[in-house]
Amino acid sequence: MKNKRITNNILIGIIIFLAILLSPAQITSLERMFISDAKYPSVFNLTEKDKEWIETKLSEMTLYEKCAQMIMPAVYRNYLYPGSKNYKKIASLVKEQKVGGLILYQGELVEQAKFINDMQRIADIPLLIASDFERGLGTRIDNAIEFPHAMALGSANNVSYAYEMGKAISIESRLLGVHWNFAPVADINNNSFNPIINIRAFSENRYEVAKFIKAFIKGAKEERTLTTVKHFPGHGNTTIDSHRDLPRINGSKNFLLKNEVYPFVKSIELKVH
Repeated sequence: MKNKRITNNILIGIIIFLAILLSPAQITSLERMFISDAKYPSVFNLTEKDKEWIETKLSEMTLYEKCAQMIMPAVYRNYLYPGSKNYKKIASLVKEQKVGGLILYQGELVEQAKFINDMQRIADIPLLIASDFERGLGTRIDNAIEFPHAMALGSANNVSYAYEMGKAISIESRLLGVHWNFAPVADINNNSFNPIINIRAFSENRYEVAKFIKAFIKGAKEERTLTTVKHFPGHGNTTIDSHRDLPRINGSKNFLLKNEVYPFVKSIELKVH
């Protein structure tokens, strides 16, 4: 009986958590800017009314405000708490300086959702929210789903997995209020001394990499999120971590175009954003 009570309490807790997470208060609304038939407001499928709003807003903006729209400050865990110095700093950048968006790096799931909603409420122009969800929300956010590394999908030799992964990450991103994912990785795993790409790449073959990233992008776009193909012009055939130093690829322009750049060219054909 004791175990049954514990199980019931866990289930009740999960239901309450999901109810809070999926409630309207936790799903960011951009209805001021996007009025479409999408389940969740999106940058895709803009109506004539949407476009009219955008053109009108642009015509009213100063040069300073237009420049500010190109700036996206980073948001870390200690920025999420109302009343904190960093929270007030970001709120000021959004409300007073009118930055164009925010990049989420760390934090707990519900706290992130609340923070996004808070910032959207005070923004004069709806914010573009981005994050690096390369392997799902769990890549950056606590208590969220994390998918396998790209190499695992490539080893399975089934591009539909990449499509479903892109789709699933997109759905979860939109629920959180994130519109732009800094993924997928289009690097080729063609240097065994690479300290940073390795299992993050789909394959050591340029054609296979291109197939998998195209599938990922297709799934993401169907659920209305933006993607970024990285790390141009290719980070696979390097021996240095770009977070610490400047990596170099030794090869001619023709070599780069045929190899490292090839997956990026194929992604551009999909009109990747």
